[in-house]
Amino acid sequence: MPEFKQVERIIRILQRLALNQQVTVRELYEYFDRGVPKRTLQRDLVELSAADIPLMTRPGKGKELVWYLDRKSLRFIPETIGNRELLASYFMERLSTVARGTNLEEDIKSLLKKSRRLVSPEVFQSTDRLDGSESLFGTTFVGYIDYAPHSKTIDRLVAAATERRECHLVYKRATRDDATEFD
Repeated sequence: MPEFKQVERIIRILQRLALNQQVTVRELYEYFDRGVPKRTLQRDLVELSAADIPLMTRPGKGKELVWYLDRKSLRFIPETIGNRELLASYFMERLSTVARGTNLEEDIKSLLKKSRRLVSPEVFQSTDRLDGSESLFGTTFVGYIDYAPHSKTIDRLVAAATERRECHLVYKRATRDDATEFD
C-alpha cells in the first residue's frame, strides 16, 4: 500500500475495527503491507482511545493487546459491509463481463476494489480457487449479448432509476424483430 497520512490510517483502522470487531498491532502491520511501523500503529490506537472513541483492550497472545470497539457505544460509526456482502461484490465482478464495455462494468469493478480495502485478503483468497485449479465463480457466454453499443442508454436508465424517474422504454429482443413498449 502507498504511504498513508495519519487521518487515512485512522479511518482504515476504524473500518477494520467496525468490520472485524478486533485487531492487533501485528494484524494492522500486515494490513498496511508492513509499510507503517508497528510503533506508529500503536500510537494511532492510543490516540483513538484518547479521542473518546470507545476503544478497549484485552490481553492477547503473549504480551500482545487485542483492540476492539465497545459495541454499546458504537453509535458514531456508520453501518459497515459484512463478509457475505463483500463476497457478493466479488460474485458481481465475475458477472461484470455481461456489462463489458459499459460504465456499469467499471462501477462493479470500482465497488469490488473498495470492498477489498475493508477486509483482510483471506476473505477473497478462499474464493479465488477451490483446489488451485477450479474457479469458485464462473461465467458463461451462452446467449451473451454485447451491451457496449448501448452504454449511453444503460447510463441513462441507471441515472433515471437513481433519481426515481419514470421512463418510457421501447425494448427489442435480439432474437425478434418486433418491439415491446412499457413505462
